[in-house]
Amino acid sequence: MQGVKVTTLSDIAERLGLSVNTISRALRDCSDIGTETKKRVKSVAEEMGYQPNKVASFMRTKKSNIIAVVISSLSNPFFSISLDFVFNYLTEMNYHPLIIVNKQGDLATEAIVRCMQSGACGILTFIDLDKSAIDYCEQYEIPVLQCGSKPRDERISAVYSDDYRCGKLVAQEAIRCGAVRPCYINGPECELNTGRRDSFIEALSESGIACDIYRFNYENPNTGVDCIKNQIVNNGNDFIFCFNDEI
Repeated sequence: MQGVKVTTLSDIAERLGLSVNTISRALRDCSDIGTETKKRVKSVAEEMGYQPNKVASFMRTKKSNIIAVVISSLSNPFFSISLDFVFNYLTEMNYHPLIIVNKQGDLATEAIVRCMQSGACGILTFIDLDKSAIDYCEQYEIPVLQCGSKPRDERISAVYSDDYRCGKLVAQEAIRCGAVRPCYINGPECELNTGRRDSFIEALSESGIACDIYRFNYENPNTGVDCIKNQIVNNGNDFIFCFNDEI
C-alpha cells in the first residue's frame, strides 16, 4: 500500500542512539549485547512496528531445506503429473516441497520475495520469470530452476523438452495409427506451440497427409470447446493433437 513507511533497523538505531549493528544483534539475541539493551531495542522495535526482512535473514543463514514449487494452476494435468515426480525426488533428497500457485502471468519479484519469506532455500518454477525477478534472484544468489519450457533469459537454468522433436514423434504415431485426417488444436503464438505445431504439420506433409488446424478460444473456453468439437465431428478428424493438456 502506497504511503506506508516500512520501519528499518536504521530507524530504530536513530531513535535509540545506537548503531545499526547493535540493533541487529540485539534483535537476534546475540550474547555480546546486554539484557537491558535487548529489552529496550525489542520494545522500541515493537512500538515502531518493525518487521524483520526474512529474505535477508535467509540469505545470511541459508539453513532452510524448503523448495518452493511454483505453478500457474492446480487443474492442469501436466502439473499434477510433474508434481508427483518432483515431490518424490525432493523428499528422497530430504527437501520439503512447498506449492505456490501464481496466476498473475510471469513470476515477478514480489512472488520471489513471498517464496523466500515462506522459508524456501530455492525455487523450482513452471512459469517464466520476468526480468526484474531474474535480476533479483541474481543479486541475492537465489537458486532457480525453470521446468517445462525454454526460459527467455539464458541466466535461468532449465529443464524442458524438445518441442520440435515432440511434434514429429506425435506425427509418426498418427501415421502408425492410420490417421487420414488429423487435426491440431492451436495455442498462443509462443515457441512451445509453434515448435509442436510446425513439426507435426511438416512430418505429416512429408507423408502426403493434410492437417486441419483449429484455434482454441482462450477468452471464452466453453464456447471454444464446443466450436472445436463441432468442427472435429463435421470434418471427420480421426486423430487429435492438442497444444497443451488443459485443452
